[in-house]
Amino acid sequence: MIKVTVELDSAIGEERDAVLGTATISLQETNEKGTVGGYRAVFRDKAGRVMRDVTIEGFPRKRLLAWDLLTRCLDEAFGERNTRPEKGADNMMIAFDIDVMKPGCALIQAAMGGSPGIANHFSAENWQITHTPGMKVYEVTPEQLVQLVEKVETATGQ
Repeated sequence: MIKVTVELDSAIGEERDAVLGTATISLQETNEKGTVGGYRAVFRDKAGRVMRDVTIEGFPRKRLLAWDLLTRCLDEAFGERNTRPEKGADNMMIAFDIDVMKPGCALIQAAMGGSPGIANHFSAENWQITHTPGMKVYEVTPEQLVQLVEKVETATGQ
């Protein structure tokens, strides 16, 4: 089980510190290989009352990180909040090197203007962690991003 606690660490004084809420994420099932899982996430307010209870199916648990799972749980429970429109409606920006077929890591994405979280669509093992001469920023549609992830996984044998 994964437990996430949101705490207020008050600058005014320790007496104001408080738990604002918790989330527990538990594995419910996996495929035969254990690479894909189904999860249940329960979000509670500071009084311990259940705010949301959601399930996530088909999560690639060996390829993605716990942060990716938490992000999916938050999206499922609360939807997209405080989002800013990206260039071209649903399109995203990605720093990508076509020569080596790798996306820039999260830091390169941030430095070059890639969309927030776009690197997380790829396995961290496939990230290019240094800037390369072939690294350029491209605008991609959600469909193109899915195809790009598949091409990178095929090229790296994942």
